[in-house]
Amino acid sequence: MEKKRKRRVLIIVHGGWGTWPKNRFLEMIRSRLWRWATSERGIMRKDYHELADYMKTEYDVVNMLPWNGRVFKKSDIEIAAARLAEHLRKYQNDNVDLIAVSIGGMIVQDALIMASEVKVNKILYIGGVHNGHHKIKNAKQTFNVYSKIDKMFFIANELYEGMGNAFLNGENVMNLALPEVKHDELVQNIKIRKGALRNRTLFEFYKVLLKKSRMPFTQRALIEFRKI
Repeated sequence: MEKKRKRRVLIIVHGGWGTWPKNRFLEMIRSRLWRWATSERGIMRKDYHELADYMKTEYDVVNMLPWNGRVFKKSDIEIAAARLAEHLRKYQNDNVDLIAVSIGGMIVQDALIMASEVKVNKILYIGGVHNGHHKIKNAKQTFNVYSKIDKMFFIANELYEGMGNAFLNGENVMNLALPEVKHDELVQNIKIRKGALRNRTLFEFYKVLLKKSRMPFTQRALIEFRKI
């Protein structure tokens, strides 16, 4: 009997949805604070869908985890994590990768602990909120991509997880700093402005990180980008 081919599955966990004050003065204050944090508008729903569409060439299944995007109640995060755990169990016989954006990082970490019997290939945190002591044993490789100028990333990690949790520590974990990318731009297919990957796009870079490879990711990424 012919062995069934494992599908490549990608699950994207979006971040929170912003709420805007109706009072003009309060909205002005919010806008200035968020602009300072490089997140004046927040990451938009359409940005996630464009990322999902871009990744479809590499995967048999691309899903966006449905959750309400509310970030101030612990129960909302717990419900989303439980839902993701069920998704992981559904695809446990496939090759699964995860993209976690902003507060979606907490959801992914909690879900992988809940569904500890499920193995995933790669986790790609993009400006993710997470516990820095990465004790996830059921992921082969983890990338923590963030921007050096993204104050929202650092503030959110400190608020939710405490000082020092912006960076991941643990086996098979790599922290990677983008040079000049605003929080709002992390899920846009913009060109990288500085460094070895200058003029390549963010989506290209994310795709390279998620490709199957036994080579160290930095070497693999640079080789792949030179081919593009």
